[in-house]
Amino acid sequence: MGFDYQLLKTELETDPLLLGYVGAANDTVLTNLINAIPVLPDAGQQKMRKETPTWEIFEAVVKSEYNTLSTNDKNLLRALLSMGSVNIQRPITRLVLGGMFGVGTGTRDNLKELQLIAISRAEFLGFPRVTAGDIERMRVRLP
Repeated sequence: MGFDYQLLKTELETDPLLLGYVGAANDTVLTNLINAIPVLPDAGQQKMRKETPTWEIFEAVVKSEYNTLSTNDKNLLRALLSMGSVNIQRPITRLVLGGMFGVGTGTRDNLKELQLIAISRAEFLGFPRVTAGDIERMRVRLP
């Protein structure tokens, strides 16, 4: 499938997330806006993570909740943390972590936050990266 210039044109003309396309001084500014990864993304700029570095999982664990785990669960968590990265979307991983840290725990809430990752608006729309050349070609093809 080729580059969807119509989708890009619609995005830049309607600016549905109010990113500031209309007031952009030039195509370089437009590309910076559409390719930027937001600090505080909304639902229009997030996707499910495929893998989570285990250091982030370690940071998500609340110490007082870790202290209440059984020896077997502590060993299992250590094994999980030794993997380098983990797909926390996988059913077994979710079952294991959910069994350790129940509903309403701080760790579980922290792990939920790790499931999504901020992405650029371009990536959300399916573009690998939008360049000034892409915008120029869009204007030529769709005046």
